[in-house]
Amino acid sequence: MNKNLFLQSENIVLQAMEIGNLKELSKKITKWVNDGVVTYFMFTGQIPKNSKQVFVDFKKMLDSNDNIIFLIVDKNTKKSIGYAGLHEINQSSRKAEFRILIGEKDFWGKGLGTEITELLTFYGFDRLNLNRV
Repeated sequence: MNKNLFLQSENIVLQAMEIGNLKELSKKITKWVNDGVVTYFMFTGQIPKNSKQVFVDFKKMLDSNDNIIFLIVDKNTKKSIGYAGLHEINQSSRKAEFRILIGEKDFWGKGLGTEITELLTFYGFDRLNLNRV
């Protein structure tokens, strides 16, 4: 599990998403993005997607230098529970868009979103020298 370890907190590990694992992951992500409860407050989920469409979308994002996407893994169970990242990174204006999706509802309400937000904002401000996320 730790071969792709990038950032970690008390309960969460953020791993770099790899295109090699994307076919397998796209099935899980498809389940998340098609769940109306998971995506209720998001643009994601307004149009149903199949795993091939999810694969193409994520491959495009991973191929771009403007996006850094992480797989969210629960430290205790080693289970992939969602994804998060910085998108549309603009080094000139030093800004990025923050996105997070915790798709496994069993992990909601445990403060994990806060941990993920702290990890990614630290990464954006400290490591990427952004001034607006």
